[in-house]
Amino acid sequence: MSAPEPLATPPEFFPILPWDPLHGWKEPVEPKHGVESIAECNFTMAGFVKPRDLSVCEQLGLKALMFGCADRGPLSRDEWKKLPAEEIDAFVKRMIDDAGRSEAVLGYYLVDEPGASLFPKLAAGVAAVRKYAPGKLAYINLFPGYATLGAPDTSQLEAPSFEEYLQRFVEQVRPQLVSYTREG
Repeated sequence: MSAPEPLATPPEFFPILPWDPLHGWKEPVEPKHGVESIAECNFTMAGFVKPRDLSVCEQLGLKALMFGCADRGPLSRDEWKKLPAEEIDAFVKRMIDDAGRSEAVLGYYLVDEPGASLFPKLAAGVAAVRKYAPGKLAYINLFPGYATLGAPDTSQLEAPSFEEYLQRFVEQVRPQLVSYTREG
């Protein structure tokens, strides 16, 4: 198994981003404060943005994680479960095409807190990002270590331990980085 390709970021770049999507988790939502407020707070990334936000990100020197396509948000966990690999590929390609060639794009948000049963589908999403946007990040945020353990129908992780959850994620999805929630 070959190592994942490095991200195409300047060596001096250190990503610091606010967690909530700029336009909310569900459409239609408009932010109280725009991308400008992210830069004013000294974040280096705007997460998570729509294609319409990219020109402002570029003007302000912010990197960005794309959050879905121009006309819709990202796939839900239920959609990831149901879609075949070719439709996942098509969705990721559309998301990348909608972002254009903006220098602000660091990567593409795929999903938040997936159970282990989604890992094969997420591998298809990561492969599509690598295919259509080499050097860009396929961003997935995992459950925290205190999420519930056990079988797919009875737990969040869908694994007997957090360590196995992480191991399966790395082996099956082959991400460029590991990101997980830690609250409280």
